[in-house]
Amino acid sequence: MNSFEDYRVLFRNMYVAVKEGHEKSPMKHRGHGMDHDVTVAQIATLIAPDDRAKKLGWVAGMLHSTDRVVPADQLTVALTSYLHALPEGYFTNEEKQKIVEAVLRHSELNQDNQSDVQQLLMDADRLANLTVALFIRGGQFRPDIPAFEFTYLNGTQNPASTYKYPKSVLDNIRADLEEYLPQLRLPAAKELGTTYAERLSQIIAWIEKDYHDLSLAGLQL
Repeated sequence: MNSFEDYRVLFRNMYVAVKEGHEKSPMKHRGHGMDHDVTVAQIATLIAPDDRAKKLGWVAGMLHSTDRVVPADQLTVALTSYLHALPEGYFTNEEKQKIVEAVLRHSELNQDNQSDVQQLLMDADRLANLTVALFIRGGQFRPDIPAFEFTYLNGTQNPASTYKYPKSVLDNIRADLEEYLPQLRLPAAKELGTTYAERLSQIIAWIEKDYHDLSLAGLQL
């Protein structure tokens, strides 16, 4: 596997442009910062079926948060600028179109008309939200809800929680597991997703055990 630095050197100008776009953005990205783009890009290289797909997936991953850091009326200009920063002639026009389409459509549910690049990007994005770092990111970007609720530390979540509106950070993690894992499509993504899900589930179980041992699991404050 190529290292992150290998891809950053290969696509240096584009990387610099994307980084500058994040740094100058007036918008709150809510979890779609440079760290997330880098994670998605590198996961794409882990699950891609071949070397060409790795490079397409890496570029798409680096660009996929553009709509979160660039105002809607500037999105097309920004993406065009990023594509122009790629090595001249490295990707065909068809491949560039696939990258743009994948970036613009990566938040969709699974559909039959999604290209191989879009499927790769979507799987990588979902996997990035199943790493154990989700426990940190969930708390960082949801400070308005509790870390957990004592009442729901017995293997269940608050029935009022939804994927979009969780009642606790812990329920947000449970919802991500339930939402993302079944949607993975590439064989390597499913395999990696199983590993990530086992880690998250184990940490959830440890949290519940800690509070069970304190006789606090199930407590109503």
